[in-house]
Amino acid sequence: MPAAPLKIENLNGNSPISDAPNNDFYAAFEDAVKIMEPGSFSPEVELFLADEKICLTKLFHVEQYDCIIEVGCHSGRNAGWLSSLCHRYIGIDINESAIRSAKNAHASNARIEFVCGPVEHVISSILDENLCKRRIVVLFPFNLFGNFVNVDELISSFSLTGADLAMSNFNTRSATTLGRYNYYSNCFPRSQIRVYDAEQGVLFKAGNHFRSIAYDANYLRKLIRDRSNYHGVVMPFSTHGDLFLLTC
Repeated sequence: MPAAPLKIENLNGNSPISDAPNNDFYAAFEDAVKIMEPGSFSPEVELFLADEKICLTKLFHVEQYDCIIEVGCHSGRNAGWLSSLCHRYIGIDINESAIRSAKNAHASNARIEFVCGPVEHVISSILDENLCKRRIVVLFPFNLFGNFVNVDELISSFSLTGADLAMSNFNTRSATTLGRYNYYSNCFPRSQIRVYDAEQGVLFKAGNHFRSIAYDANYLRKLIRDRSNYHGVVMPFSTHGDLFLLTC
C-alpha cells in the first residue's frame, strides 16, 4: 500500500493524450527492463497478466488465427505460448536490446519472428508480407494500447488493413488504479508519479517520458465506432481488465 493517500487530479476536459509518446522511454533498455520486470508487478498487475493469458489462450483456440502479431513483445515473454496458438508469431518492439534477447531465446523456433521498430512504421510491411495468411490478429497486450498517443489514427489505419485487433486494457476501477500506482511506484520515484482523471480514462505519468492511460471502456467504444470500420466485443476478463476484440 502507498505510504500516503493516492492523489488523483482532474483534467477538467483537457486531453491527457496530447503529449509526447513513450518511444524514448521504451527504447532505453534499463527503463523498459524495469517496468517489464515481474518483481516490479503489484498483486493487481500479476492477477491482470495471469487472467490475460487465460483469456487469450481460450480466445485464440477458438478463433484459430494463422498469424498473431504481438506489439510490445519486449524480450519475447509471450512468444512461446502465443506461437503455440497459431502458425506464425511475429513480435514487434522498439527496444533493440530486447529484440536481440528475444531472437536469441527463440532462435530454434522457425515459426517465431521478431522485428524492431515503432509499430506505426513496420506494421504495413509486415502485413504485406503476410497477405497470404487467412486470418491475422494484431495484439496489444498488458494495456500497451494505453501507451500510445495518436490512438484514433492508429485504430483508423489498422481497420483498413483487414487484420483483426485485440487489446487488453486496465479498467478504471479504484482498486485497479491503486494497483497501477503500487506497480509504477516500484519503477519510478513516487515523487515523479502523477495521476489524472479525465473523460478518456485514468492517466499515469512519471518523469518526462512515461505515460499510460487506462481507457474508459465507453470512451474507447465511441472512438472505435467513430474512427474505424471495426466492430466487435468487449469482454471483462479480469477484476482489473477488459479485452477488446475487433474485426472488420
